[in-house]
Amino acid sequence: MHVQPYVQEIKGSLAKQPFVMIIQDKCMLEMCIQLSYNNAWATFKTNWFGLPLYAAAAPNNIGLGIPLWYILCSSDSGSNHEQIALEMTLRIIFKRMESLRPNAIVKDKSWKEYNAITNV
Repeated sequence: MHVQPYVQEIKGSLAKQPFVMIIQDKCMLEMCIQLSYNNAWATFKTNWFGLPLYAAAAPNNIGLGIPLWYILCSSDSGSNHEQIALEMTLRIIFKRMESLRPNAIVKDKSWKEYNAITNV
């Protein structure tokens, strides 16, 4: 759905643009809209080779977790790439959902997720 390529330096500065890849197909968007009404999302993260993979899921009518979106992003040490990627993802997903929002977003003990959710 969206890819932001990794840029090591932005105009000679040491600031780096993170790599972000957001995956949400049409079916996932429909489930996102359908399952977000009076429902909560659960977010989780796994990390493999320095590329965090985040996902959100919501339970369907029989309690099975249905994936709503995925993101893969860079995570340079000392950078804020994960939070930037999460904020970007939430803004794009919420824009696609128009005015509908989940009742809550349940997360682990991640301050990056907390800050991104709070900022958006």
